[in-house]
Parts: sequence; C-alpha cells; structure tokens
Amino acid sequence: MTLLVDDKIDAIHNFYKDRPVSEWRSDLVKSVTETQVRGFSFPSFPDPELQRHLQGAPNELAIRGALHFREKCLEIAAQCGRPPKEGDALIDFGAGWGRICRAFMRDFAASRIYAVEPYDFIIEARKHNAMINFVKSDPHPPLLFKDGFADFLVSYSIFTHLTEARLREWIVEFARVVKPGGLVFLTILGTHFLKGMIDAHHALEKGETVDFWRKLIAERLPRNDIPAVIDKIEKGGFFFLPDPRANTSDYAEAFVTARWFEANAAHLFDVVGYIADGSTAQDIIALRRR
Repeated sequence: MTLLVDDKIDAIHNFYKDRPVSEWRSDLVKSVTETQVRGFSFPSFPDPELQRHLQGAPNELAIRGALHFREKCLEIAAQCGRPPKEGDALIDFGAGWGRICRAFMRDFAASRIYAVEPYDFIIEARKHNAMINFVKSDPHPPLLFKDGFADFLVSYSIFTHLTEARLREWIVEFARVVKPGGLVFLTILGTHFLKGMIDAHHALEKGETVDFWRKLIAERLPRNDIPAVIDKIEKGGFFFLPDPRANTSDYAEAFVTARWFEANAAHLFDVVGYIADGSTAQDIIALRRR
C-alpha cells in the first residue's frame, strides 16, 4: 500500500477547507466539464459507461449524489460533536471509481483518503485521481490497515447488496480499523425503499415505466410479499433477495434497518444517526466505534 504525502496532492484540500462549502460544491460539479478550476487541476472522470455500470448515473448526476451523501454524513458528524479535523484518515470502502471519496476532498487531505476496492476497475479509477490512495483489497477481511487506523469510514451502496454473513464479517473488521470514537457511515435499503417497490409494482401493472433496477427487483420480489419483508426488517431482521443472474450467490439485494445494528453490533458500535425518510437515495446509518 503506497501512502501519498505531498503538498501538491493536498492542494485542493488546503485551498477549499476554509472556504464556503457552496464553492466546493459548485467547483466540483464544474470539474465534470473543466479540467482546470481556479487554477487547480481537478481529477478527471472515467468513461461514462464505467460510471453507469457502477452506480447508474455518470458525471454531474454522479458527483451531485456523492456531494449529497457527504453533506448528510457531515451533518450527523457535527451533531455527534465529531466533525473531521486536520490529519484525520478516511476510508471509502467499496469505492468503485472513487466518486464518493472525491466529494470529501474538501474535508480530508487527499493524502489521508484511502479508496478501498476489490475489483480491477480500481486501476482505471486510479488513472483519473492520482491524488488519493487507492487500495486493492480482497472480497473478505482483513483490510491492509493496522488496528485503529481510520477516523472515518464511508461505504456507499455496498451493504445494499451483500448477505447478512458478509455484513457481519465486515462490521467486525470495521471495528478493528476504526479508532474508538470514530464514525462509520453505511447506506442500506430499508422500509422506504420497499414501500417504493409497492409503487413500482403498481406502475408496472399499469404499463408505466420504472427504473431498470426496480424493475429487476420487482421480477424477484412479488408485491404481496413486500409487507412481510417490511415487518421482518422493522423487527430487526435481515432480508436477502437472491439474484440468479449474479456472478456470486452472496451478491444481490439486501434489506435491513437500524434495528439490526442495534441488536447485532451494539458491542462494537453505537447507532448515532439514521436517515430513512427518503431524503437520500438510500438510507444512511451512522455508527460510532465504542
């Protein structure tokens, strides 16, 4: 694992960290079409098809989604009295092409951001952002970090797809690599998404168009089964919806709420935030390391 420490690498962070966040949002969006913004060479963007493959929407929509996630995470961090401070380390677990951690380059020095990804498109991602540290991982723990390495860890749209066994093993690993008092932010699919799936079924029955992802889920999750799934996860259970088209049996769609974390991870983490009202594309759960 190569650690990058260089004033040039951290130049964007050093410039924007004390400037209004509105400038950061505007300029990061501007970097989709402009390689130079305020005299800085911003990271470029991968091929739009790679972006679509990884999260469904490319370029401006992708980076705006990352910025929205960042804002929600930092709101919770501020409420916990633990906003990022200079020198903090951030791990982006399942970073894909690095869009999520790119949004945090105002808040963390690029040399202290670690984008963790097990698949080979991390090589392509690295070509487009040489400022942050890209770390190739295995699909299973452990990560290549020492105990208590990170202050913050984010993971977007990863545990929306993995089995309960995989979630359990990674929660234990996150507890190892995150410092006591550190914060972990995960996105999950919960009750709001499932209620939206009922609406998706109604739309399909009327011959209306729904997005590709929900259409695929609707093919495997009958409308009449959804209330029972909602009841299960609201009681602290976990529901995994297999996909016969997936390359592996432990990757498809997973549904869970904060209740699961309270029941299964309380010895490692406190649940300190939970956004599940539809204001974000996926629910966000915030955990503080005990």
